[in-house]
Amino acid sequence: MKREQSLISNTFILALGNFLPQATALVTLPIYTGMLTTEEYGRYDLVNTVVYILGIVVLVQIQQAVFRYLVDVRGTKEQDVYITTTYFFELVPSIIASILFGLFYRNLPFPTPILLGLYLFLGLQYNVDGQVARGLGNNKVYAIGSIIQAVLNMALVVVFVSGIKLGFMGLFISLDLAYAVACLYQFVACKQWKFIRLDAFSKDALGELLAYSWPMVPNTLSIWIVNTCDKFIIRLFLGVQYNGIFAVAQKIPNIFTMAYGTFNMAWQESASVSLNDSDHDSYYENVFEALFDFLTGSMLVLISATPILFMLLIKGDYSESYFQIPLLYVGVFLSCISSFFGSIYIAQKETKAVGISSAIGAIINFVVNLSLVHFIGLYAASISTIVSYLILVAYRVVDIKKRKLAVINYHLKRISFCVILIVVCCVLCYMQRRITNLINLTIGLIFFFLLNYKLLYAVLNAVIAKLHGENK
Repeated sequence: MKREQSLISNTFILALGNFLPQATALVTLPIYTGMLTTEEYGRYDLVNTVVYILGIVVLVQIQQAVFRYLVDVRGTKEQDVYITTTYFFELVPSIIASILFGLFYRNLPFPTPILLGLYLFLGLQYNVDGQVARGLGNNKVYAIGSIIQAVLNMALVVVFVSGIKLGFMGLFISLDLAYAVACLYQFVACKQWKFIRLDAFSKDALGELLAYSWPMVPNTLSIWIVNTCDKFIIRLFLGVQYNGIFAVAQKIPNIFTMAYGTFNMAWQESASVSLNDSDHDSYYENVFEALFDFLTGSMLVLISATPILFMLLIKGDYSESYFQIPLLYVGVFLSCISSFFGSIYIAQKETKAVGISSAIGAIINFVVNLSLVHFIGLYAASISTIVSYLILVAYRVVDIKKRKLAVINYHLKRISFCVILIVVCCVLCYMQRRITNLINLTIGLIFFFLLNYKLLYAVLNAVIAKLHGENK
C-alpha cells in the first residue's frame, strides 16, 4: 500500500505543478487565437515544433537518463558523477545549436532571431534542471518551477501580446523571461551547483547515460512524428491555413496529454523504484486497471463537454476544428495507454524496445496520413493518429508479455464496454444538438464516477493523510 500512496502523493505534487500550466494555457489560448491570424498561429506552432525536435537531437535525451540513474543512487556520492557528467555533456551543444537556430531566422525583425535562439537554449536548460530535480527526489521543486514558468508566461503574454501588441515577437519575449526565471529557481532551490565538480566528470558514467538515452531519441522523435508530422503534411497538401485549424483542434486534447504526463512522471519513478519488489507484477496490474478506468471516465467527460469548451476557449474562424476534436481525444486516450507500457520498458532500462515500438507507430502514422489526405482531407491526420497509437498499444502489450517484463491480466469485457462508451459519446458529440449534448454530458459524468469512485476515495484519503502529516 505504501507504493500506491507514494504514487498518489507524487502524482498530487506534480499535478499541482501542472494544474496552473494547464489553466494558464486555457487563459492564453483565447489571446493567441484572438490576436493572431491563422497564418501567424500556424507559424508560431511550427517554430515550437522545430524547437522540440532540436531539443531531442541536441540533448540526446540525456536528461531522461540522468533522472533514471539518479533514482538508483539517491543519497550517495554517485549523484555528483551523473549530474556533473550530464551538464558538461549538454552545455556546449546547447549553446551552438541555439546560436545556429537564431541565425536561421535572421531575416525576421530584430531582436526576434535572438529571442528564438534564447527560447531554444533556455528550454533545454529548463528540461535538464527539472529532470535533475526529479532524480534527486525534489518533486516539489520541479512542480514549483513549472508553476513559475506558466504563471509568469501568462502574465507576460497579457502584457506583451494583448497589451503592447507585439504579436509574434511578444510571445517569445514572454516565453524567454518565464523560462529564465524558472531555470534559476530550480537550479538554486536544489543547490545543484553543489553536485557539479570538475573531478566528478566520468567517461564511464557518460557511456552509461548515453547507452540508456540514445535509443530514446528515435522513440521521442517517433512520438513527435505521430503528434506533429501531420501538420507538415497538412501544410503541404492542404495549406498553412488548415495547419492553423488543426493546431487549434489539438489544443484542448493536448492539455489532457500534458496533464497525463504528470501521472506518467510519477509512474516512471514508482515503476523503477518497485522493480525489485517480489509482487511488482500485481502492482503494475492494479495501476493499469485504475489508470484505464480513469482515462475512460476522463475521455467521456471531455468528449461530452467539447461543445461547451469549444465555445468558451476558441475564438476566431476555427469552426472546422470542432470536428477533429473527438477523434483527437481518442488518439490521446490510446497515447496515454501506450505511455503506461513505455514506462515499464523504461523501468527495466529496455529503452531500445521503446524506440523500436515507437518507430513502428510513427511509420504507420505517416503512411496512413499520406494515403488518406487526398481523399478525406484534414480527417486523415486525426485518423492516422488513432490507427498508429492503436497498433503501438497492441505491439507493446504483446512484446512486454513475450519479454516477461511484466505479467498483466486484462479484463477484456470491461475494456470492450469502455470502448463502446467512448464511441457513443463521440457520435453524440458530432450531432451538435442541445438535447444530445445534455444526454452526452450526463452519460460522461455518471460513468466517470462509476468507474472511478474507488480511486477518488483513495486519492482523497491520501491527500488528507498528507495534509495531516504536514501539520504535525
